This record gives sequence, C-alpha cells and structure tokens, in this order.
Amino acid sequence: MAVGAFNESLWQVTDLFTTLDGGQEPDFPNAEKVARSSLEAAANGLDLFTSLGINPEALDYPTPHSLHVSNLALSIGLELGYDEKLLVNLSTGCLLHDVGMLRVDDKVWQREKQLQPAEFAPIANHPCHSVALLSSYLESVPFATRMVVYQTHERLDGSGYPRGCSSEHIHQLAKVAAVADAFVALVSDRPHRESMMPYHAMAKLLADVQSGYYDGKVVRALLSTVSLFPLGSYVLLSDGRIARVLRANGDKYTQPVVEAWTVNQYDVAGDVIDLSQTDALKITQPLSTLPAS
Repeated sequence: MAVGAFNESLWQVTDLFTTLDGGQEPDFPNAEKVARSSLEAAANGLDLFTSLGINPEALDYPTPHSLHVSNLALSIGLELGYDEKLLVNLSTGCLLHDVGMLRVDDKVWQREKQLQPAEFAPIANHPCHSVALLSSYLESVPFATRMVVYQTHERLDGSGYPRGCSSEHIHQLAKVAAVADAFVALVSDRPHRESMMPYHAMAKLLADVQSGYYDGKVVRALLSTVSLFPLGSYVLLSDGRIARVLRANGDKYTQPVVEAWTVNQYDVAGDVIDLSQTDALKITQPLSTLPAS
C-alpha cells in the first residue's frame, strides 16, 4: 500500500513539475493532496514510509528527490511533534523546493566532477527560480511552504544559498527540510560521486551539526526516526551474523531492531532481535550490501 501510494505521488509531482515548467497554472490543491496522502501513509506504517524516503532509486532528478525529501521531512516532523497543518506545509514545501532546477542547464548538475564556485552559481540560484515559477500563484501557497521552498538550502552559519541567511532568519520548517534534503542527497548517486552508505551519511550530518550547519534538535529527530544504522541497511553483528535493520529504537541510536541471519542462509526467515533488550549482541560495523550467498 505504501509503495503504491509513493508511486502515485511520484506521478502527481512529476505532472506538477511539468505544468510549472510549461508556464501553465499548476494545481496546488493537488500538491497539498499529495502531502496529505503522504501523511496518511506515514500514519499507517511509519517505518515503511520512512524507509521509502531514505532509500532513493536512480531515477530522473529532481522530481523523485523532492518526494524522497518530503517523506523524510514528514517523518522528522512527526518525531518533533508538529501538528497536521505544519506537517502539510513542510511536505508541500519539500515537494516544490527543487522545481527551480528545471531552469538550470542539465549540463551543469550532470558534470562528473566537483563544480568550482563560479560553476556552482546557477545551482545556488535555483531557489530563486523556484520562487519565480511560483510567483504568479503565491496567494494559494501558505507562507511556511514558501519559506521551505526558498530556504531549504540555507545553513545556520550563513554558508548556504541563495541568500546566506543565518539561523535566526531561517524558518523552522526550512531547517527540517534542510536536514532531510541533505541526508537524501548524501545517500543518492550523483554524477560527480557515488552515494554514501546511510551510516556514513548520518555520521556526516552529526559532524555538520558541530560545524554549525544544521539544527541539532532536527538531526537528533532524524536519528531517532531512522537510527544511526538506518532502516533497510545491513550490519554485521558481534556474533558474526548478518542483519538488516527493521526499525529504529528511539534514543537507543546504536540498538535498532534487526532481522539476523547466519551468512549464506538468507533464504530462510531470520531472527528478529531488539538489540536494546540484550547485552550479548551489538553492531560491529555497517555493510554496504548483503554479502553474497
């Protein structure tokens, strides 16, 4: 059900982007409908819903990326206790935040090398393009949603774009969107680099909090939602078994619930283990994939 809802939402967001790119009036109530549908999917099964947000596929950018970010931001917002209105505004803003990339030459962001500052300028300006594409329809877009669209790429220390805003000038929902966007970007393949393992992406975000880029409360909410070893990832246990992370365990970041197998016995049902309930087992390292049988 959650996968079907995700695919339906992807089709609707793609249609919205195409409409905006063509200069036609988009159906913003439909964008909000996607956000509410996502919220319903989260209520029906948060673990699976979150997993869909943090396991992006190699699909065309930017539409799928925006939907993954929206899913993950909703999961974080739920952990932070946001009400329905804030969650819908957050989700809708995330769905629209990268629409301005449609105005950036594909050759810029598809280059297979790290961009120099001058080369990066068109990308740094894409939030302005996003707002420009929405400008004729702003009356139907809530203020909080607009701020997510405009400020997702800002950083608390003023090092972000497009305006270099510092913490006190960044909307709280945009701070949530920034963390979700960064995590999804890190675990996604890009033309100039391979994707990071979710464990290493989480470790980088934690380091970036110390560097002043992100709101620590938001990153902790992400950590509580997906754990240090994110949902769906594989790990090696101290007894030599391989395990897949099934769900997070709140503030027990290193002790998620896992399904464990003996190596080469993946064709049978594994043992479901809550690592917070045993001192005999712990995770010794993350794995990039399930070891071959």
